[in-house]
Order: sequence, then C-alpha cells, then structure tokens
Amino acid sequence: MEAGTPAYFALAWLMTLFDNGFLLTYRDVIDPLVLAGLWMGTLAASMPLTGHYSKWHFHPALWNNPVFIKTNAIITAAWGGVFLIQTVMALAGHFYPDQSFFLMAARHLMIVPGIIFTVWFMKWYPTYGSVKKKLKNID
Repeated sequence: MEAGTPAYFALAWLMTLFDNGFLLTYRDVIDPLVLAGLWMGTLAASMPLTGHYSKWHFHPALWNNPVFIKTNAIITAAWGGVFLIQTVMALAGHFYPDQSFFLMAARHLMIVPGIIFTVWFMKWYPTYGSVKKKLKNID
C-alpha cells in the first residue's frame, strides 16, 4: 500500500501533465480498480491492510494471533471486492450513459454495505473463528 499509492499518484500526475484523455475519461474506472489491487495485494503480506488499522484497538499480544489476522484478511478481501464491484459499475456507466447517474449513485452507496459488513464481521468472526479453531484442535 505504501509503495502502490505514491506510484499510482505519480503515474496519474504524469498522465495529467501530458494531457492524457484516457485518465480523464476513465478515472472513475481506474481509481477503484487501483484500490482493489492495492487492498487485495496486501493479502500476500503477513498482515493485511485492515490489520494495520485495527491493531491499535487491541493488545499487541493479539496482533500475531491467527484469528486476528484471518479476520482482517477477510475484511480486506471484502473491501477489495467492493472496489471491484465499483469498477464494474463505473465501466458499465461508460457503456450505458443513460444509466450513468444511477450507476454512479449505486457505486458510491456500495460503501454502506462494506461498512456494515466490517462492523458486524469484526464482532462476529473472532468469536466464531476462535471456537472453530478450538474444535479443529479437538479432532
């Protein structure tokens, strides 16, 4: 995330500097696609993106707990999915200009279910994941 964000802004700046019409036309498609890639890319790291934000609300002893990491990996993947859906909706707006306002409003509203899922999942999964892990160890 730390490397991808500046790289994207540098590329966008260069494309804008050289008056690249592609970026201006398809920025609504490119921005969420880049976000999806950045968020999903952190799943390959030892700590997914949301783990870096949420860890400050928990004792440091929990930061390396597999349930904590998996909880945040699932939330990070869900947000990557939200950004991919936003990408598809933005692209659809270019193919169906008569529906572009509806698609634009719908893609911005996609953040609401993302927030609801995040709040619910942060409370539900750690308990479920801990019980599931204990049951697996019993087998």
